[in-house]
Amino acid sequence: MKLKALVLLILILASYACFGQTFMIVAVEILDGEELRRPFASQEGMIEGMFDSGFVSFDTGLYAPAVDWADLDFREPLHIARQGLAQYLLAAEVRSISERRDLPAHQNGDSESPPEPALKIETFVRYYLFDATTAAVLGEGEFVMDNESPEMQHLTYTQFLHTTGREITARGIDLMKQTARNR
Repeated sequence: MKLKALVLLILILASYACFGQTFMIVAVEILDGEELRRPFASQEGMIEGMFDSGFVSFDTGLYAPAVDWADLDFREPLHIARQGLAQYLLAAEVRSISERRDLPAHQNGDSESPPEPALKIETFVRYYLFDATTAAVLGEGEFVMDNESPEMQHLTYTQFLHTTGREITARGIDLMKQTARNR
């Protein structure tokens, strides 16, 4: 019991020590014009990317906070971010289009079985970094990813969007570092 209390204390102290580098993550994932159900693969990739980069991050789980992407109205996620002691809100809108394709048998790993159907995926990402305290947009960007490279063709939709989420994280961290240098 004392060990659990000690571990909890260490985690709480670590979260306070990392206050300046704590992110709340919010995303929406749309495939072929339809918003998908949570949890989003891209959002999970974002959280994992933050962890691997040494940053504290959290999301709202299955709860979808109210966001107006057209007007950049992020009041509810910013409020949640402040309540969670996050300094930053990293928001991403991930839109993908897909079509079925067949991969050659040698790319599926088993030359005797028929090729499994795969998806050709093109993903457009808009992302924003907010200061959670002031609600100011600190930076934004967009990029396109697809799974046309030989290393990516075999990935499922979930695996590909998880990779996309990690890329969003890398770009969000770069924005955070740029704004820190400019202050």
